[in-house]
Amino acid sequence: KASRSEEIAAAAAKAYTSEKAANRCALEGLELMKRERENAVRALAEETAAHAATRAELQDRDEKARTRAMFFATELEDAVRGLAEERQAHQATRQQLTPFLSGAYQGGVEAQLTEWRGTAQDALKELAMERDVHVRTKRALDAEQAAHAATRDRTVMRVVESKRALEAEQVA
Repeated sequence: KASRSEEIAAAAAKAYTSEKAANRCALEGLELMKRERENAVRALAEETAAHAATRAELQDRDEKARTRAMFFATELEDAVRGLAEERQAHQATRQQLTPFLSGAYQGGVEAQLTEWRGTAQDALKELAMERDVHVRTKRALDAEQAAHAATRDRTVMRVVESKRALEAEQVA
């Protein structure tokens, strides 16, 4: 009976030791999962902070681009107004000089008119260049806004994927 009791006690001690080792392994596994979860939460927080910084930077870029576009639009409007004023002044001068276009003054007046026509042509060329600059600036602004939208979409998708991965870990 004593040896049978010792065998039972030895078997119980062995089972206890095995169960203790299994519990220790399970505890280590839980600790590892806890650290992984903390790392995932930390990574998500960093990604969220990076996303917020990117969003702020892109909003700043958008605001600067809008300001530049408004500046160029204002310059273009001023140039158009200036050209219209020059055209009106040219027409008024021409009307005043019409009586002198005949007779002795005709040569000098025609030279002056030719000069004014040249000035008006130069003003038209300058206006065309201003319009070209405006169009290129508008295209650059549109391209920058498209790049901003693409970056924002990629960042949103990364955050969504990170959240899904974290939720999947929490469910598991």
